[in-house]
Amino acid sequence: EYHHYHEWTKAIKILQLYLKESWYLAEKVRAYEMIAESLWYLGRDDEAWVYAFQALKLDPMAKATYLLLAEMAPKKEHEMWMKHAEIAINNHFL
Repeated sequence: EYHHYHEWTKAIKILQLYLKESWYLAEKVRAYEMIAESLWYLGRDDEAWVYAFQALKLDPMAKATYLLLAEMAPKKEHEMWMKHAEIAINNHFL
């Protein structure tokens, strides 16, 4: 809920704790995405990209992750990430 209410720092802390205990793939992917988005909103772009790629490492077809990367990317790279999102199939969608 911290993420939903834009309490980015609290969301990151809770989600990092959650990742240590989680075993369900789709939930782990979503947690990495939420951490990445929270970091991005905090202006911690490099860390955000690391967490987004952790999500892709677990599920290379995660459409939501590609959409997030498209949002975070510089304008010249936006379209490339959108093309990846178009072919993603969300195998592990929550």
